[in-house]
Amino acid sequence: MNFLRTSEGVIPPFALGVDVDRSSVSRAEAVERGELVPVGRALARDAGFIVPVALTAAAHADCVAWSN
Repeated sequence: MNFLRTSEGVIPPFALGVDVDRSSVSRAEAVERGELVPVGRALARDAGFIVPVALTAAAHADCVAWSN
């Protein structure tokens, strides 16, 4: 298992919601396909995240996107 090393410590992939066993699609591919929606770096840092953050399209639609 690969761990993410940061200035704040070591983070295992499962703590980031990364499914290392089932997914062969990269984050970039998932963003390009519309499956993930990246969260801006400043917003993620304001929320306390120290790693890049993305929401699933469904989570973004339910919690972030507004409709009139």
